[in-house]
Amino acid sequence: MDCVCGQKAVYQGSGRSLCKTHFLDAVEKKVERTIKDFDLIKKGDNVCVAASGGKDSLVALFLVKKYADPLGIPVFALAVDEGIAGYREHTLSDLRTFCGHLKIPLHFVSFKENYGKTLDEIHEKALKQFGKKPCTVCGVFRRASLNRKARELGATKLVTGHNLDDESQSFLMNVLLGNMSHNASLGPITGLQEREGFIQRVKPLYFVTEKETRLYEGLQN
Repeated sequence: MDCVCGQKAVYQGSGRSLCKTHFLDAVEKKVERTIKDFDLIKKGDNVCVAASGGKDSLVALFLVKKYADPLGIPVFALAVDEGIAGYREHTLSDLRTFCGHLKIPLHFVSFKENYGKTLDEIHEKALKQFGKKPCTVCGVFRRASLNRKARELGATKLVTGHNLDDESQSFLMNVLLGNMSHNASLGPITGLQEREGFIQRVKPLYFVTEKETRLYEGLQN
């Protein structure tokens, strides 16, 4: 099925068939509308994008930069080096290349710097003493590291790459596990009011699906 403009469609969803140009435009307008409707980013902000090097964070970084530049809003990327041997070096290298191409300032914070140990070292100790899986430990330490470093760098907003699928899964898991109070942290903006010591986390991709995110990244190469 072709796009309404007659070009070959690259995406079909929500009753629409879109060519490359119209699909990219639709995603960008959706993100722009989310930012404006929920006041996620505004003039006077200093925006930090949590960048792992994965597709979600790269798309979020690209689109936030595209939105912020015409408004004169500064944007920088912040990556956490957890210290995962044989994995993190590769993704961080790709992230450096990406940020260099778009002229986005890139900063780093490491578990070693904050906690004196890498994730590999923390994992072994946590598993023995507390029976905690590495993903549990990593998530807590990673959020704390991002918040602390972003504050040091003067950020007023912390962007994450959570998309619609991520939020839906989190909501359902909280319901199934009886953690309904955790759903209060979901939504386009985490924390309706600023709290001392914590930077508000915002999610420009909140209404963008996993499929759309993956395709957008692929088409933008």
